[in-house]
Amino acid sequence: MSDNLLIFIMSEQPTQCPICLTRTDLVADFAHTNFKGKIEECLNWECKYLFIEQEDLD
Repeated sequence: MSDNLLIFIMSEQPTQCPICLTRTDLVADFAHTNFKGKIEECLNWECKYLFIEQEDLD
């Protein structure tokens, strides 16, 4: 996994970009692996922020 992507904790709400708060698009889902996370991309054409959303393992 890329060391350049920031990791955010999943919530019950629909995923939003942490930068501009626009909805996101699922790029890759690794829920079936030990990683238990997803790669999301902002749908805002001016932002296009890419980040990791991961389950809270606590």
